[in-house]
Amino acid sequence: MANLADIPETSLNLERARSRQNVPQRYTLSFISEIPRSVRILHDFKFSSLLSLESGQPFNIFAGSDANRDGNPLSDRPSNLGRNTLTGPGYASFDVRVARTIHIKERLRAELSGDMFNMFNRTNIKDLNTLYGGTDITLPPNPLLGFGTPATRITRSNSSSELNSASKTIASQQKPATTVAGFAFGQDEACHRKSFLFLGTKGNSPFSR
Repeated sequence: MANLADIPETSLNLERARSRQNVPQRYTLSFISEIPRSVRILHDFKFSSLLSLESGQPFNIFAGSDANRDGNPLSDRPSNLGRNTLTGPGYASFDVRVARTIHIKERLRAELSGDMFNMFNRTNIKDLNTLYGGTDITLPPNPLLGFGTPATRITRSNSSSELNSASKTIASQQKPATTVAGFAFGQDEACHRKSFLFLGTKGNSPFSR
């Protein structure tokens, strides 16, 4: 049990229901394409995208009072409803990445990239107000409590990252090993600028496995 709301309201047999983390349908589609070097101006551009779709998650409906008088008003549901009987809205997001490789020398090249998350700025509902404000489900909910309205929204304006840009330099050695150095820049939900510097070696080198 994660909190007092998880305490069974009736017998354990009657409490059998879907998990709060239940996602019955999830679909992802990724797309990657690179323009060949034979195309002028646009050559070496790389495009990739990710489409994510999920069905809505279940939520508990709470009465907001000690309906069964067991001393715990946090777990009671109106009219003895089952657990997690309310299904929230689905989730959808479309992310895009554009990158280009720039050849500097024979064994030295750089790659510039930019990422945009939730490109169409769709509002995804993360949480719902599930306080009904009454013990009888046949009566309308308390209008002051906003039952069924979004409690948390996710858009580009308040997501953890809206637009990221990055660059990396790749130097190929005579042996099949590659040294990679790069710099990334991003912006978080509080509009704080973040930058990252990374350096590594990959391939068939004494430092890789």
